[in-house]
Amino acid sequence: MTKRNRVMITLTGGRSTPAVLGILAMQPEQVELVNSADQPEKAQEVCSAFAGVSGLSFGGFEQCVDAYDSRAVYLLCQKLCEKYGTDRLVINLSSGTKIMGLGAYQFALEMEIPAIYVVTNQHRILNLTTSEKIVFPALNVESYLACYGRSAQSKFDVARLSIPLASAFELAALFVDVGKPALNVLGKIRKQGQGKGRRTCTIPKYVPNLDERHVWQEIQLAGLLGDVRFESGKTRFTIFSDHDFEFLKGSWMEIFVWEQARQLRSESDAALLSDVKFNLEIPSDTLDARKEIDVAMIFEGQMIHCSCKAGSNRIWSTSYLDELRSVSSLIGGRFCSRVFITAQYAPEEGTSGYKDYRHFCDQASDRQIVVVTGEKMHDIGAILQKEAVKPSYWRV
Repeated sequence: MTKRNRVMITLTGGRSTPAVLGILAMQPEQVELVNSADQPEKAQEVCSAFAGVSGLSFGGFEQCVDAYDSRAVYLLCQKLCEKYGTDRLVINLSSGTKIMGLGAYQFALEMEIPAIYVVTNQHRILNLTTSEKIVFPALNVESYLACYGRSAQSKFDVARLSIPLASAFELAALFVDVGKPALNVLGKIRKQGQGKGRRTCTIPKYVPNLDERHVWQEIQLAGLLGDVRFESGKTRFTIFSDHDFEFLKGSWMEIFVWEQARQLRSESDAALLSDVKFNLEIPSDTLDARKEIDVAMIFEGQMIHCSCKAGSNRIWSTSYLDELRSVSSLIGGRFCSRVFITAQYAPEEGTSGYKDYRHFCDQASDRQIVVVTGEKMHDIGAILQKEAVKPSYWRV
């Protein structure tokens, strides 16, 4: 976070999102919390959204006041003004009670200090006391990550695919429509298609059924595979490039989710999300510490962070949940919504794998992570819209 020689007095006690957005907009180097005595935990909520961010300090956790004592808030602001001086101060009224806000507003008006109110659903920050113009943070994925001292690089260059992006999305949509036969074919390609550059691969003792043949043929017609043959009890095919293989290996799923998210509209028919990116990697000095974001979306300054897994190998391992939570903790924690998406279908009760699946879902619930399985992929757009607007698990 860029240092600015500014101190923000932040009222807490109500919804914490406006408090966090105010900090992102003003980028102070010091935040002084003025907390409602009946909800002191709200101060920690605001602070937790910036865990690990350098150049930003929090104080005032002990500064609790009666939520209905405007005079106490006025006097506390006066005390902080004596400590820091008027030139450095800005007051965020948005997350306190109305009575707390009145006390802080009166002080700011008398001292000609900016007092701001964040209107999250209109993407506006109102300066109620001075003429200084304060702009709502127009966050895309890159600028959001930058607020937390992070950057991200795209791992997948769609321009290097052998087919246009629109064709890639159509093929990904076909995989979702066909379902299990498509997953079976993609699993075979993933297992037998390893290698480098253009290569011809053979799957021994495998002749696809009619549904699977349809998938093979559609991939070839799209232009991602060549010379697909079913003969002598085996299947042969040619992969044109490593990027094509990465798409068939699993990036198809990220592209499908990305495109569905980009199509979401608000009630006014504007784009619901201010930005959507897929297949990102947060660089690190060490390979072991590398972090990935499969799909990232920004809604009203907050991130919806999706992890996408196409393969079936150990798909119900809770390590995937730990990985998702670990990454989100670096970029806002509970300020994010977290969604785990797998192309694999949920096992039916009484079948193999059902116990592991139920354990996985229980652990996801404990970690406040939404789970979307293959049979729900058709509805991923509606699911993501819900998680943006009315999330299943509370966001700061």
